[in-house]
Amino acid sequence: MGIHVALLPLAAYMAAASVSSVEGFQTSRSYSVMGPSSIHGMGSVRASYPASSLQTGSTPFAALAAPHLARQPSTPSSRTFARRSKKIILADECRNQLLEGIQQVADAVRVTLGPRGRNILLEKDYGPPLIVNDGVTIARNIELPNRAHNAGAKLVQEVASTSDEWAGDGTSSTTILTAEIAKKGVEYVNQGHNPIPLQRGIQKAARIMMDEVRNLAKPVNGFGDLLNIATVATSGNAAMGEVIARAFDKLGNHAAIVLENNPSQEDTLEFTEGYTFERGYSSPYFLLGEEADFIEWKNPHVMVCDYKIESAQAMLPILEHFVRTKEPLVIIAEDFSTDMLQTCIINSMRRLLKVVTIRAPSFGERRKDYLRDIAVATNAQLISKDLGLPLEEATPEHVGSAQGVVVRKDRTSILTRPEFQDQIQERVQRLQGEMESATSKFDKDKLGERVAALSGGIARIMIGASTETEQKEKKLRYEDAINAVRAAIETGYVPGGGVTYLALSTDQFRSKVLKMVEETAREEMKGIDESTGEEFQVVEEMESEIELQKAGATIVADSMESITKQIALNAGLDGDRVVNAILKANKPFGFGWNAKTNKFGDMISQGVIDPAKVCISAIEHSTSVAGLVLTTEGMMIEEEQERNKSSPDDGEL
Repeated sequence: MGIHVALLPLAAYMAAASVSSVEGFQTSRSYSVMGPSSIHGMGSVRASYPASSLQTGSTPFAALAAPHLARQPSTPSSRTFARRSKKIILADECRNQLLEGIQQVADAVRVTLGPRGRNILLEKDYGPPLIVNDGVTIARNIELPNRAHNAGAKLVQEVASTSDEWAGDGTSSTTILTAEIAKKGVEYVNQGHNPIPLQRGIQKAARIMMDEVRNLAKPVNGFGDLLNIATVATSGNAAMGEVIARAFDKLGNHAAIVLENNPSQEDTLEFTEGYTFERGYSSPYFLLGEEADFIEWKNPHVMVCDYKIESAQAMLPILEHFVRTKEPLVIIAEDFSTDMLQTCIINSMRRLLKVVTIRAPSFGERRKDYLRDIAVATNAQLISKDLGLPLEEATPEHVGSAQGVVVRKDRTSILTRPEFQDQIQERVQRLQGEMESATSKFDKDKLGERVAALSGGIARIMIGASTETEQKEKKLRYEDAINAVRAAIETGYVPGGGVTYLALSTDQFRSKVLKMVEETAREEMKGIDESTGEEFQVVEEMESEIELQKAGATIVADSMESITKQIALNAGLDGDRVVNAILKANKPFGFGWNAKTNKFGDMISQGVIDPAKVCISAIEHSTSVAGLVLTTEGMMIEEEQERNKSSPDDGEL
């Protein structure tokens, strides 16, 4: 089976691939389709088809772009599409329905918090179920039957994903805080209070608290801090924490770490030569079919081109070669046209070609330098018009290879082959010579970056487990812990166990927050007398708004206790009693309860610490979404109404 180039727009393909019949679909728009004139030929044919002819099995589109959908056209029957009407839900009912969905997601996630957190089983369409205690993974897999409740669930899924992308960890805390703040806020609004000043108070309190966390943070210093952060992030697994700490300790703050499956039951750490750069996949569509939010391949081939690839037609021999061999292909180039991207994505989705495209790092002439480095690291021949090798003349022999590759949203790590180390070392020595002769600091720095990239190592964590389910669960914990360490290196760390959140709810800090919220509110309400130019204070009319802003700040402060309470609850204790014991002890900041050892004491000295960035992220994103819920006065959701039921002989769509 050959490669398909310049197919229909991706959206049209996705739409066609999602249904088996499109009865009733009418439009005058037509699409131009170009495909190879023979399975492995270089020629092409072009034809124009109306969009209405995209019924499965009725046009060349079915054979060209989606043969797996090709069937005989269905015969007319009593079946019609259900008419979708909109249901409008307003005011208190709207907020209550959203809150119900938020609470259901939070209830599923909250049981995983802390070193004694429980697991959640996720049913999968294929294969064994997945047992996890990773908050964002659980949230993403929730789909509620009630559409209004599901709208609220989607809000929490979004905030969990955003927090995960920004901080890499802390999604369970973010979800719990979102539910607590939304619950307390909705109670206020349902009593008839204006949600706008309430939301302002929530936002102001959040900014004050985030600044406080930044001030409380301490920088990461040495192996011990790395070990403590990684151990806490793996739910108290000291062995996993040590593996991660060793990787960062050896490779530094920007360590490139890849996770692989180990056939044995032990976790091992290996270091290998590699090349890492700050660019990722060109489109998230390449992730379809992958189990995680990154691509991880063994023994990939690597093609490097120093200009924009305009058409897949120019590189058909290379693409068709890898269609036949079924070997993975990584294409790194200056840029890619829409036509080229669509061709690669669609053939990847149809599993004809295991491919991913990556835009080259840096800009201008320096981009070409990086591409030359990548070509050396992978033993590829740089495809370049300047070097007399245009894409049209390139063959599979010009493509390089690697021991492995991990492609994320914004980073790519290439595990280089041992047999290429001599030429890589020669390249490094040449660049070091250029550094010595460079006159500007800027040039020296850029050359230094290239030397570091070429000579840098990659840590390979080989994950062992008794079952595939356990292996997947451990992989999620490793990912969270690696992200947590990176976040701590960036912003420092604070006491864990919910202690930092709890410190933001103390009477002393609460008074500070309320005072600052009131001062800023009064400052915002100052007016100017246009006749005299003098300032005047609006008092009587706006006093209620000030009180509502302070109420919003109080809601946030009250909600900060929920993290420690939930950690204690998951350990089988009364959360309120644990919180009261910590607050009444009147100890310096950092005093708390260690759920793993069941002891009170200083969290930092006991190794219970969290990245400051994770706490900041949880506060920022939870207050943002909760505030939006309070100011949502209505929603429209779809309802399905069947007008004509299918006859028993019609079968299923």
